[in-house]
Amino acid sequence: MDKGLRIAVTGCFVALLLALAVPAVAVKSWHHVSVTTADSTLYEDVSLAWGLSGYSINLTAADGTKTVLSPSQVASIRDSTGADITNAVAEASPADDVGFALIGDERAVPFEFNVLLAAGGTGGLIKGEGSFSPTGAFLAGARISLGSHAHINLMYRRQRVVETVSANAMEISGNTNELHFLVGYRTTPSLQNPNYSYLELGVALIQFSKMFNADRLAWTDDGGSGLGVTLQGGLVIPLSSKVGLDLGGIFMMRPTLVEDISTPGLLIGINAALTFSL
Repeated sequence: MDKGLRIAVTGCFVALLLALAVPAVAVKSWHHVSVTTADSTLYEDVSLAWGLSGYSINLTAADGTKTVLSPSQVASIRDSTGADITNAVAEASPADDVGFALIGDERAVPFEFNVLLAAGGTGGLIKGEGSFSPTGAFLAGARISLGSHAHINLMYRRQRVVETVSANAMEISGNTNELHFLVGYRTTPSLQNPNYSYLELGVALIQFSKMFNADRLAWTDDGGSGLGVTLQGGLVIPLSSKVGLDLGGIFMMRPTLVEDISTPGLLIGINAALTFSL
């Protein structure tokens, strides 16, 4: 056997081994079906198959015309006898990393928004140069979507600040108006979770109604301002198609009520707010 023939035979043998080692993947398809979309468009007498590993539905008409639909566009699928086979198609989806059906009776609509308004409050602990003290705040904000995985959050907080002056254990209190600019990231892909879990990080502009001078043990005539750093994380749970409940935590490094203190204050709290999506 010459060298070229040996190479050819070896190549065929290797190809045969690979073919036997890698099982063929059968693509489930349905023929002569009718598909109705959410906007009432009807595709009649088409062949249907899942595409993109279960994240699209591919239709092929008798003349070869191809149409690609997202699962969220599909309202119902019927076979040639008129029987509804939507749930059977859903069960055959190859998308095994999704915790719910993309079509059919078990469909769960992913949480999505363009603008998400929120209003609620914070309960927690705040610390200046002394020990932690209980505190509360009112908050209102708007999250603006930057796509399926990110958003910005423009938030206002009216914070009650209670601090202890370490020099004489004197407790002081005041109010701040705060504007927060946060960049948020969706921690779970929308097709895997019908809720909206998030992490947010950004800066806060803090305006004090008044500040305390520890040397004179007196309040200043005018308030002051400063910058803080805000970290938030939480989960928005849909209560209806528009209304949701936002539960999460907040951590802040922030200036204190006491003038000339270089060490930043801290805030640790729990947020609870109602949301409305636009």
